[in-house]
Amino acid sequence: MNTESSSESGSPAGPEDGGVPEGSPVREADTAEGPFREAGTGSPGAFDRWSDEALAPVLVGRSYTPVTDGPVVYVPVTRGGALIGYLWASEADDASDFQPLLPPDAEGNVARGWWTMEHVRLRGKGLSPLEALRSCVGKVDDPDGGRVDADAAESRAGSLAELRSAAHR
Repeated sequence: MNTESSSESGSPAGPEDGGVPEGSPVREADTAEGPFREAGTGSPGAFDRWSDEALAPVLVGRSYTPVTDGPVVYVPVTRGGALIGYLWASEADDASDFQPLLPPDAEGNVARGWWTMEHVRLRGKGLSPLEALRSCVGKVDDPDGGRVDADAAESRAGSLAELRSAAHR
């Protein structure tokens, strides 16, 4: 990949990374995170002009940390009556995640993505990881994420490694 930078638009195409079309506007960020501005003008760039009506990027917040060194509480997650993984939470850390059965398959990966977004939502409501886990018992039934049955018993593992060992098919 070409790592050289140029302040001019219209750089020639490289064999791996393409090029910049002649006459393209140069943009710069106010910070490393953005927003982008027209170079040298202070005027909003394309990313500032997006509205809620358009396909605008949405800041969704943060999920819980997906790792912990301590013990975890977990509950089984099923889809169509079959176990697909475990929802777990730390009692001591700001950590929680979905552990698909191992090795993960496409359905487990889809479920993990769904649970990540659910964790973003629950964390945004101010729930601790353990409160979030318990709020899902008997209340979540999603075609992608699966379900946590109302009678799902909480189990404990001494570590994530122990839970992952239990998650092997």
